[in-house]
Amino acid sequence: MNGSDPKKRAQWEAIPHEGEIPTPEEWLYYAVNILIENGDEDLLRWYPNL
Repeated sequence: MNGSDPKKRAQWEAIPHEGEIPTPEEWLYYAVNILIENGDEDLLRWYPNL
Protein backbone atom coordinates (compact mmCIF):
# COMPACT_ATOMS: atom_id res chain seq x y z
CA MET A 1 0.00 0.00 0.00
CA ASN A 2 2.94 2.32 0.43
CA GLY A 3 4.24 1.97 -3.11
CA SER A 4 4.54 4.86 -5.50
CA ASP A 5 2.42 3.34 -8.29
CA PRO A 6 -0.95 5.16 -8.16
CA LYS A 7 -2.78 2.31 -9.92
CA LYS A 8 -1.66 -0.23 -7.33
CA ARG A 9 -2.45 2.16 -4.48
CA ALA A 10 -5.97 2.61 -5.86
CA GLN A 11 -6.43 -1.17 -6.03
CA TRP A 12 -5.42 -1.53 -2.37
CA GLU A 13 -7.67 1.34 -1.34
CA ALA A 14 -10.62 -0.38 -3.07
CA ILE A 15 -10.46 -3.14 -0.45
CA PRO A 16 -12.81 -2.26 2.42
CA HIS A 17 -10.79 -2.05 5.63
CA GLU A 18 -11.14 -0.55 9.07
CA GLY A 19 -7.49 0.06 9.90
CA GLU A 20 -4.63 1.62 7.97
CA ILE A 21 -4.18 -1.51 5.85
CA PRO A 22 -6.54 -4.43 5.14
CA THR A 23 -6.22 -7.43 7.43
CA PRO A 24 -5.80 -10.85 5.79
CA GLU A 25 -9.44 -11.55 6.63
CA GLU A 26 -10.62 -8.30 5.00
CA TRP A 27 -8.56 -9.04 1.90
CA LEU A 28 -9.86 -12.61 1.66
CA TYR A 29 -13.49 -11.49 2.06
CA TYR A 30 -12.95 -8.93 -0.71
CA ALA A 31 -11.22 -11.42 -3.03
CA VAL A 32 -13.92 -14.08 -2.58
CA ASN A 33 -16.66 -11.54 -3.28
CA ILE A 34 -14.89 -10.38 -6.46
CA LEU A 35 -14.72 -13.99 -7.68
CA ILE A 36 -18.43 -14.48 -6.96
CA GLU A 37 -19.40 -11.19 -8.64
CA ASN A 38 -17.41 -12.17 -11.74
CA GLY A 39 -19.02 -15.62 -11.91
CA ASP A 40 -15.77 -17.37 -11.04
CA GLU A 41 -16.93 -19.02 -7.81
CA ASP A 42 -15.94 -22.40 -9.25
CA LEU A 43 -12.35 -21.34 -8.49
CA LEU A 44 -13.27 -21.55 -4.80
CA ARG A 45 -13.83 -25.31 -4.89
CA TRP A 46 -11.54 -27.45 -2.82
CA TYR A 47 -10.30 -30.71 -4.29
CA PRO A 48 -8.97 -32.76 -1.36
CA ASN A 49 -7.91 -35.82 -3.40
CA LEU A 50 -5.54 -34.11 -5.83
